[in-house]
Amino acid sequence: MSQSLSSLTHLDTLSIEVDDDSLDLWEALHGLNIKSLILSDRHGYLNVKHAETIEHSLSSLKQLEKLSIFLRTNIDIKLPQTLKYLNIYCVTLLPSELHELVGTLSACTRTVESRLEFGCASFNDARVKSIPSEEYISIQQELGTLNTVAVKRFQILHR
Repeated sequence: MSQSLSSLTHLDTLSIEVDDDSLDLWEALHGLNIKSLILSDRHGYLNVKHAETIEHSLSSLKQLEKLSIFLRTNIDIKLPQTLKYLNIYCVTLLPSELHELVGTLSACTRTVESRLEFGCASFNDARVKSIPSEEYISIQQELGTLNTVAVKRFQILHR
């Protein structure tokens, strides 16, 4: 896979639906000259097992301007400084994870236009536990005060 992707030297946008979270995929993404990346799995949302490898691959994408990622649960990643657009779609997101994401976005040196859609729930033992949406409101307000973030969509999904 690495050789196939690296041979695409004029690739601008890459959209990948993966069957599983494989190290081969994340290593194949490393260092590509792409501006837009969309990541999901064939069922819609990635179940990430190798977050540190994803973070390493994303940080190597020196021209990445747009990242859209569909996740089953949140992962903590460092965003490339070249990023202008971030779309995160997450089945479940804890308030503490949203707060961490706000911290990640506040570290950006340029304005990042973002769209966040997530379920206010936790996922344990194959069961979804609902979390009151009120627990997310103060974090949403904090996100709105950041000078480097232009929130275009903030949607809490009730599961």
